[in-house]
Amino acid sequence: MLILRSFFGAANLGRLIPVRRFTKGSSRLFDLDIEFYCNPQNRHVIEENLNRRGYEADLDQLSKLWDELKVKPESNERLRLDLLRAVARLPNATHPDVLANATGNPVTVETVGEKPASTSCRDALKCS
Repeated sequence: MLILRSFFGAANLGRLIPVRRFTKGSSRLFDLDIEFYCNPQNRHVIEENLNRRGYEADLDQLSKLWDELKVKPESNERLRLDLLRAVARLPNATHPDVLANATGNPVTVETVGEKPASTSCRDALKCS
């Protein structure tokens, strides 16, 4: 059984949430901050991020799933998976340095590694 741990914040505010591995698709879930996304105080931040990225999500349904899971946490594995899948569909939080950019142009926050040299061949299989 996989254990999900809160990702945001140094204090790890979220509690551990056990979940079974998916049988189709990815066999590993990402670290999800369930309590952040389900906290009504964070709703405006989440809505702004959704609007900025052009996503639509039913945050009321997310809150409903969270409330149901808090009432009966151990009894419904399907409910837990539905909640995790709903949160996993939400876009990542936008980096604060990107938000501070008043021009609206993209900002490179961090570059990891070196940019590969461009080749004239567009199809990697034909170039090898």
